[in-house]
Amino acid sequence: MRVFLIIWVFLFLPLWGAPIEEPEIVIELTGTPDKTVTDGINIWDKDAKTLTRLLGRKTREEALALITSVSTKDTNVRASDGTKYRFVQYGREGGYRKFLFRAQEPQTLVAVATTPQEALTLCERYRVNIGLSETEFLNIYPTQATAVFVGTTGQSLYKVQEAPQPKFFLFKNKQLVRTPEPAEAEKWLKSQKQAAAVPAPKTAPAKTFKALVEGGTVTDQMYLPRVVSPFHPVPVPVTDDTSARQQTASP
Repeated sequence: MRVFLIIWVFLFLPLWGAPIEEPEIVIELTGTPDKTVTDGINIWDKDAKTLTRLLGRKTREEALALITSVSTKDTNVRASDGTKYRFVQYGREGGYRKFLFRAQEPQTLVAVATTPQEALTLCERYRVNIGLSETEFLNIYPTQATAVFVGTTGQSLYKVQEAPQPKFFLFKNKQLVRTPEPAEAEKWLKSQKQAAAVPAPKTAPAKTFKALVEGGTVTDQMYLPRVVSPFHPVPVPVTDDTSARQQTASP
């Protein structure tokens, strides 16, 4: 009986005034928080594949808000087929990140390039000019690239022999401007060679004129134009006829 009372006391003790504690609710979260949303994205320690994965579904406005760096270029570009894109670049030659977005809303991401080779591939695939120097190009193709035309106006055309057909790269002022198709490149090359073969029109030699400042022979004084200065009047030349008239007129 004593054992029963002890159990009963412990069971009903809270009813005699002891405070009842509410059960504690504990919520546990698993997984790693996505810091890119709150802390931004450092693009310099990430390659093109990682940046494409992080920003692939972002618009240009959302991507620029997440990237912690300041862009060095943000402009419209047009492909050779007329397609418009929005191009954003961070950094410069020697270290850059290039982003190509669609020009029309919502301006979603198209491609990313973090190396010269990736930038060249992007230029070839989308037929756009996103800035690639001639030096970077020759570092990519140190032995394969052949200069088939070097003009005097800063234009140069390179050919890279690859199967099933060669590739052509047109530069102007040491910057890649187009990657024309073989037929287009051959047509352009032919027109440049024809223009170079046409001789430049000859210009007439400049004519020289003589003018008498002072002195000179009697013939010079009679027929050459004179340099007249308001401060140094030139005397009228005296000829034989003039002398005869002066003698006749004298008393």
